[in-house]
Amino acid sequence: MSFDKQLIELREAVKGVERFNPANIELLEKCIDFMIKEQKYDREIVLNLLQLYQLNPNRYNKDYECLALLKALSQMPKKDFVLAKYLMIPAHRVKPEDEKTSPPNINLESVQMVINLGKVLEGNDFATFWKLVNEKYQPSGEENEPFPEPKRVKELIARCPGFIDNIKLFASESITNTFETVDTDILKRLLNANGTV
Repeated sequence: MSFDKQLIELREAVKGVERFNPANIELLEKCIDFMIKEQKYDREIVLNLLQLYQLNPNRYNKDYECLALLKALSQMPKKDFVLAKYLMIPAHRVKPEDEKTSPPNINLESVQMVINLGKVLEGNDFATFWKLVNEKYQPSGEENEPFPEPKRVKELIARCPGFIDNIKLFASESITNTFETVDTDILKRLLNANGTV
C-alpha cells in the first residue's frame, strides 16, 4: 500500500466527529510511517495524531510523536511545527531534567531534542544546525545545554529521510529573503555546501 492509498482510507475514517475517535490512532501512525518512507507530508495527519495523543494519553507513542514533530519541523518556514508543539501532551512539554516528574515509562529526551532543534531552526541558526548534523557541535557543558549529546541529533534526523533537503530549501529561502548580497563563504556555511551531509 502507498501513502496516497492510505490517505484515502484515512480521509474516509476521520470524517466529522470520527476525527476524535481513538481507534484512528493506529491508522494515523501507519500514515506517519508511509510519510516517512515515501518522503511525503500531510499537515492534517500530523496534527490529528498529536491531538488524539493529547486526548488519549494512555495511547501515547513517543516515537510517533517524535516523527510527527520532525515532519512538521521539516516544513519550515510554514507554521506546522508551532501548531504541533501546542498539540503535544502538556505533561510531555518538560525539559529532560524534569523527567522525574513526568508520567512513567516516557523518555522525553528525543522529544526535547526535536523541540531544541526547532528553536535552532526557528532562529535561523543554520550554522549551529549544520554543526549538529555534521557532528562538529561542541556542547557548552552548562547545565541547560540544549544538545548535551550532539551525536544523537544526527541519529534522530536520520529517522526522517528528506529532512536535510527540506532544511536546505528552508535555509536558501531564508537567505534569499534576508540578504540582497551575501559573501560566498557565508552562503556555503549557511547551506552546508562544504559539509559532509
